[in-house]
Amino acid sequence: MKFNPEDFWGTKPITHQIGDGKFPNKYWVSYTNDYYYYQDGVYNWASEELEFEPDGKTVQKTYDTFTDALAKANEYIAKINQDLDYSVPPKKNQINTVFVEDRITGEIFMAGIYYKNGRVTYDQYIDTGFTQGRMKTGGYTFR
Repeated sequence: MKFNPEDFWGTKPITHQIGDGKFPNKYWVSYTNDYYYYQDGVYNWASEELEFEPDGKTVQKTYDTFTDALAKANEYIAKINQDLDYSVPPKKNQINTVFVEDRITGEIFMAGIYYKNGRVTYDQYIDTGFTQGRMKTGGYTFR
């Protein structure tokens, strides 16, 4: 079965807005059962390495601020931490990775699980620099 991002992320109007660079900026939260898997010196998505079908969805709500989207993402992150057992590989029937995406940049936040040599770790990153710069130049306030 061929992976179709529109099936995974949800409705077509949302997928065509993510990272399109337009104003006003909007934010979306999504999650997946996929996680990062270390093999042969590099991290890839586990679904690619272990050949399973990724599953997830975009929360069907548009957020006007990064702060609001991040608050929703943190609800899912709490679920990851509640379900996480560091002694076994991540389960494919649970939320393992959460994203916040916006119109200007695309993916600006990711929190999730990394699996390497029998060890589970959790990490996250935020990169809002480009979005903040574009919003300031466009006369908008990043919130």
